[in-house]
Amino acid sequence: MALEVVWTRAFTPVMTTTIYAFAALLVTYLISTWLGSVRYRKHLRRGDTMPVGQVLGYIAAASFLPIVLNDPRFSPHPFIVCISIAPLCGLLGYLIPGLIDESSGGHPEQAGKLYALNIAGCVLGLLVAGYLMLPQIGARQSMVLLNAPFVILFFITFKSWANDNLQRNLIAAASVMLLALSIGWSKSMEDKQFYKNAEVRRDYTATVISAGEGMGRELIVNGVGMMKLTPICKIMAHWPAVHLLHRPGNALVICFGMGTTFRSAMSWDDDVYAAELVPSIRDAFGFYFDDADDLLNSPKAHVNIDDGRRFLKRTTQKFDIITIDPPPPVEAAGSSLLYSDEFYDAIKARLNDDGILQQWFPTDDNEDVQLIGTVAARSIAKAFPYVRVFRGLEGWGLHFLASMKPIPFRTADDLAARLPDSARADLVEWYRTGTHPRQVFEAMLAREYDITKLVHPDKNLHLSDDQPFNEYFLLRRYFHYPYRSTLAPAIIAMWVCAVIGVLIVFRPRLAVSGPAQRLDERSPS
Repeated sequence: MALEVVWTRAFTPVMTTTIYAFAALLVTYLISTWLGSVRYRKHLRRGDTMPVGQVLGYIAAASFLPIVLNDPRFSPHPFIVCISIAPLCGLLGYLIPGLIDESSGGHPEQAGKLYALNIAGCVLGLLVAGYLMLPQIGARQSMVLLNAPFVILFFITFKSWANDNLQRNLIAAASVMLLALSIGWSKSMEDKQFYKNAEVRRDYTATVISAGEGMGRELIVNGVGMMKLTPICKIMAHWPAVHLLHRPGNALVICFGMGTTFRSAMSWDDDVYAAELVPSIRDAFGFYFDDADDLLNSPKAHVNIDDGRRFLKRTTQKFDIITIDPPPPVEAAGSSLLYSDEFYDAIKARLNDDGILQQWFPTDDNEDVQLIGTVAARSIAKAFPYVRVFRGLEGWGLHFLASMKPIPFRTADDLAARLPDSARADLVEWYRTGTHPRQVFEAMLAREYDITKLVHPDKNLHLSDDQPFNEYFLLRRYFHYPYRSTLAPAIIAMWVCAVIGVLIVFRPRLAVSGPAQRLDERSPS
């Protein structure tokens, strides 16, 4: 179970999202373990089960395959990710019932105690991997450390495998070689060599890599690129502020990211709150901005390490501005929770009567992402009576401004005049010398969309917590399956597999349970 936690973090960059990484690895783990246990029972009926030492030898070699085969230099395929863990899981499915049978001696009470011990180890493994190993040593080193006991146990039982010395020696050599490759040669997405001028931070939530120089600096979380330094993030703070009926008194930034939006909001000299799930992201703020420490130490700065949804539920504060840039990819579970109907209900409860929500959606050329964007647009339009939409300054992505009160239409000159001097300097900081805020706002106003033409035409299609349309994208994207019935094939496949599994497991019993069978032909057990 500890390995499953580590695998999920290590393989998320290959599997696209944590949801699919965990689901695919869990299915592979369960099926492989089941097949291993079926194989053990078949051998047990024949009376020729493999010795424990032999099984441990195979496990020692197989345990390092997920490290070696998923080296990012090989550009591994998601199928390879799943196959790499299958041998280990299958062998563990063979080993564990064998050990319990041997130790319990057929006594149910003793077997129950052993299974209870196994469950306790599973729980402990989850906690140790998630809160100690991953934050301290990272994914690859955690896999090596968790696999090392298999090699040690194999060599402890080395002499008990005496039937085939050649095979035993070959397995021993393979185990040592794969261990050496895993330690000294294999790489993971956490290694600095894949990035320029990188700093790596780890915690119980994620591995955070800050890399690059100058305006090329970027943020990578669990191997997925989050963002780079861009004026778009400054717009996320200034654009809703200049559209308020009055100067903002406070603002909330959900998803701290590189801190650009938070820093821009601070330039208005108002109280700025932030909610960020990953502690290491907040700690990386200084990598991107020299004035990070001064800003964080300001009495007007309030950075909370918390889930954005939970922060909204727990705080009693109300805000003039709430700005949010959900972390990519848009198919991630975190995004569905930050574009859903329930999320907008929580937003409305924490906005002042004339407050404005700024919501970013990172559209691209992918048709399915565009489809998700229209669904998200419908959810926003459903929640707020007044919504304006603007395309990002770099030609991609959408800024949504949403409010319960009308959002005033102002000229670029009027909007620029509402900027205080510090905010004016912040807005044009990354443009060439002489750029006026009016020019930036003119470009934004020229990119406005009609929200009624953007939302999805199906009035029943929207994002909610119990219908996370964006998360389950594989069938839509790779098989062009209609969006209305995305889950139907998966449900049918699940039941077909379940029926086949039941038939395989109970086939021997069904075969010997007929009335014509003689009592003396049955097994004594």
